[in-house]
Amino acid sequence: MDRLVSLALAALTLAVGGGAPPREATAAFSALIAARYPSERGFRACSHVNYSPTEIDCWAEISKGTRRRMVSATASPGSKVVFTTVASRRWAPVPQRLVHDFGASGTATANSPAFDWAFLLGAADDGFRRHRLPASYFAVDGNRSGMPAAMFRFRCTLAGGVVTCANTLGDALRYTPS
Repeated sequence: MDRLVSLALAALTLAVGGGAPPREATAAFSALIAARYPSERGFRACSHVNYSPTEIDCWAEISKGTRRRMVSATASPGSKVVFTTVASRRWAPVPQRLVHDFGASGTATANSPAFDWAFLLGAADDGFRRHRLPASYFAVDGNRSGMPAAMFRFRCTLAGGVVTCANTLGDALRYTPS
């Protein structure tokens, strides 16, 4: 398997270094994911990011049974691919400092540590206070160009005093405003 991972990393580096379009980087990233996690299936995407004309970011959300995993990689010409695995999903409290970062007040739980929950909480709180829910928001503070909507766009709804925001892949935030 180490040889497969090395080949996939080389393919992703070549795709980026050669100025390849994101679909070629996505194919190389998919090969990397398949080599490293052979029996896991799910969403994969790569795209150029606005803050760098040469860098490509890749994201994956994959699973096997009840185990879910988020994986990201960043590649730029002439550099090593940075490959990061994010923890599996489980519900946990969002720290109060993050709840308050963008003006929200209350408590929140999330089933993944991988998103900009502070920014999403600020947007969801604003929607709640203005009576503008349901609504959709990107869980990204800053330019979101190139980031796949399937992962980063969250639909927020209100039921029983709780705002629930979820993306199409099952990542979710529950917020109880105070």
